[in-house]
Amino acid sequence: MFSIVAFLFVLFVGFMIIGFYDLTIGFKDKSFCDIMGWHNGKGGNGSFDGCSIHATCSRCGKEVMQDSQGNWF
Repeated sequence: MFSIVAFLFVLFVGFMIIGFYDLTIGFKDKSFCDIMGWHNGKGGNGSFDGCSIHATCSRCGKEVMQDSQGNWF
């Protein structure tokens, strides 16, 4: 049981390190969006529809929306 918890903790810390690196320096690889599903809205003109912000991910070019808590999906 301990080894499963330790493995999940190491996996979580690894994802957090990757996410911090992406926020500070940024990945320019499209595969990061495909694998992790993390997008940003820095790629194009954003529009506001009254509920969420619509923009384009600068890494993969996908149209993304930002919710009221700041998450891009």
